[in-house]
Amino acid sequence: MNERALTDLGIDPATLSAQDVMERLDARVEQLVRDMQGRPFFQDVMGDRLPPPVLRNVLREVYLDIALYQEHIIEASIALIGQLPRSLDVRLIEELLHHQAEEFDHGEMAVRDYVGLGGDEALARGRRMTPAAFGIAALRRMMVHTRDWPAWLGSLYVVECSTPILTGFVKDHFRTQGVPGRGLEFIDHHATADLEHAALLRNVLLEIAQAVPDAREGMLYGPEYYLQLYPGVSWEAAYRRALRATPEVGARELA
Repeated sequence: MNERALTDLGIDPATLSAQDVMERLDARVEQLVRDMQGRPFFQDVMGDRLPPPVLRNVLREVYLDIALYQEHIIEASIALIGQLPRSLDVRLIEELLHHQAEEFDHGEMAVRDYVGLGGDEALARGRRMTPAAFGIAALRRMMVHTRDWPAWLGSLYVVECSTPILTGFVKDHFRTQGVPGRGLEFIDHHATADLEHAALLRNVLLEIAQAVPDAREGMLYGPEYYLQLYPGVSWEAAYRRALRATPEVGARELA
């Protein structure tokens, strides 16, 4: 019996089939969405308490984090794909690499939206990483260092499945609150494109979990590692930076 996993995950992964693992990952996506909806900062963003300029600043700060960590995420992800067992069907490797190719320029997409909302491009490209962005990049690179490709797959799946749900919640709200279209390319894209990515990854993870039973534990640990920082901590940090940039609002909201 895996006492460590029982403590950390509430279940021994050795007792789970590949299908069981996918069902638990799907349940984790649902739990993540509920958790985000219940967070006060998310309710503020989705409500009518924040003046439109502050709401735009919140989104701009979220884009800043994405722009700062994205290249590190892609580099680490490609390295993790290189760590997968050579016994796997090459088709699975091709699908994972194709997915990363489609994600490759999303940091640039975030920069465009950051600039579209009034941000300074030179500042975004030249500044030191925010603590949240640094943590997210470091987490992914640590997976490379420990060769924990199963954890990467599990975390990637939960992020890709939750992103279209969460962006779907906010995209129309931001428009009604006056966020211009030139600041919504990233959200509009992910509200639809990640639906396809989620379906692709589900098939890939299921096949890998069937072929490599030892990977099932890591697939369940991965989301728990990643969700320590993303999306809740990262997005709330962006929210608080935006409030601090607007003292008359921030002092009241942060009190």
